[in-house]
Amino acid sequence: MPTSNENIQHYYSQLAKEHHLKLHRIKNDTIDPALLVKAKCPTYLQLQAIPISETEKTITIATADPSDKNRKAIEAFWGKKSSKNLELVIASRQDISGALAHRFRTELTHDITYKRFDIDPVHSASYSFSLSEKIVLITILLILTGGFIWKFYITLLVISLFLSMGTVTIMAYKMGLTLRIFRWPQVTAIKIDTRDDQLPVYTVLIPLLREKEETLSVLLKSLQKLDYAQNKLDVKLLLEEDDDKTLETIAKFSLPWNYEVLLVPPGLPRSKPRACNYGAYLAFGEYLTIYDAEDQPDADQLKQALKCFAENDKETVCVQAALNFYNHKRNLLTRLFTIEYTHWFDSFVPALVYLKAPVPLGGTSNHFKVKTLLKIGCWDPYIGTEDADIGIRIYRLGYKTNCITSTTYEEANTDVFNWFKQRARWNKGYMQTYLVNMRDPLKMIKQVGFIKFVNFQLFVGGNVFIQLANLPLWFFLLASYITYMNAGLPPYPKIAFFVTWYNFLIGNLILLGSEAYAVYRRGLYRLLPFVPLKIFYWLQMSFAGYYAIIELLVRPGYWYKTEHGFGE
Repeated sequence: MPTSNENIQHYYSQLAKEHHLKLHRIKNDTIDPALLVKAKCPTYLQLQAIPISETEKTITIATADPSDKNRKAIEAFWGKKSSKNLELVIASRQDISGALAHRFRTELTHDITYKRFDIDPVHSASYSFSLSEKIVLITILLILTGGFIWKFYITLLVISLFLSMGTVTIMAYKMGLTLRIFRWPQVTAIKIDTRDDQLPVYTVLIPLLREKEETLSVLLKSLQKLDYAQNKLDVKLLLEEDDDKTLETIAKFSLPWNYEVLLVPPGLPRSKPRACNYGAYLAFGEYLTIYDAEDQPDADQLKQALKCFAENDKETVCVQAALNFYNHKRNLLTRLFTIEYTHWFDSFVPALVYLKAPVPLGGTSNHFKVKTLLKIGCWDPYIGTEDADIGIRIYRLGYKTNCITSTTYEEANTDVFNWFKQRARWNKGYMQTYLVNMRDPLKMIKQVGFIKFVNFQLFVGGNVFIQLANLPLWFFLLASYITYMNAGLPPYPKIAFFVTWYNFLIGNLILLGSEAYAVYRRGLYRLLPFVPLKIFYWLQMSFAGYYAIIELLVRPGYWYKTEHGFGE
């Protein structure tokens, strides 16, 4: 079996022969540092070319794309600034990105960690609470403490009514989002007839950490099924420098010539978004997407995303594909998880797109225009749901997100403890996203408008609210029944009793009905009997929500990796 290096060498040797150019292996220590300028890195990557030497008469340019179109672009870029002759040689993409990574290691290490803060420190998750947020939270805690000391029973009733009314309001809003999909017929993927030579280069980022051989095997098979020209596909496997286990596992596979293993410079926080930032700064593609190690995307997803970009205005800079699970039959947890995902990506995301509201993205299969992604500082490495954060940021900065029906199938968590830690990270990330954007609510209203600001409150803030409200509402539900039926206990006001039970019955029925319809619409009929059990699944989510508060206070930047490879 040929090694990955042999595959790379063979491809570029053939390319050099085809274009009658010399094949050059770049050695980083032989390139004059002055030849490479960091500000020009996006252009180097777009042209897949860098200057490697210069004499009085000649500039030697190493390129991985010697096509006629790219040669003209190279000549236009270097020729217009110099009267010297240009000499082209062939070098691999891996050598080119490696040279840039070596030359700008210090700057890239800074950018992947602090660029988001440098661009906009107000909305960085590198700190959890602004001064005004601390004042508001402390004030609320003081009021509640005073209330419990002064009128403990009355304070409990007020909290019960507040949580009940808030939950019903948010659930009614979510039901409204679900009803939006009645306007749309079930859409099927459309075959796109595009010539391979007309396709843009597309970067696929695959963040990896402590991955199993079985997981990587499935991943590589899935990527090979992508309906996209290999010479236009730039696949980057992102690893931490000390992840020897995954490096050893990858070495067992013969990677195609267009695959590159990138070792992320060490630093904190050690997170998926930080790794993805590194991949984005070294991306050759005009467009970029992220897949997790266990993902199985539809074969035509990249082309579907390109079609969506082409059919919408230039402000559309992100396209979200649907996510679902291939192992939903494994156990009860995977079934309930699949119901949740189906409702989220088949109902909520399309509805938010339809309403032109801010869209919190999924953690994978979101497709970006690289130029805009770099402009806005990529992902925030300190946030637990970098996808949700960047989705809101896109909207605040005047850009748009759209969605496609193409689906990526993932592995649902089969282990309750693993699920709990993943859910706690998601809850913490949504709290961070809400806090970051509420540091300047008036500015946000000015940017997105009052109605869209309310959408943000009900969807992002509402998700945090419901998950934290669920657990105490169970307590109030039981307390209302016990106190209302027992004459020896303090009287439970009828209005509070009926509001509490109305919320439990009507609120849950609203959301359960919405989820049942989403499951039915996708054709997962065997999951319908399990929909009522989501009531207890939500209770689990509430426990994870309170654990997330502890995480937010104790280690806000910690990024828990979800373990996969538990089987189908």
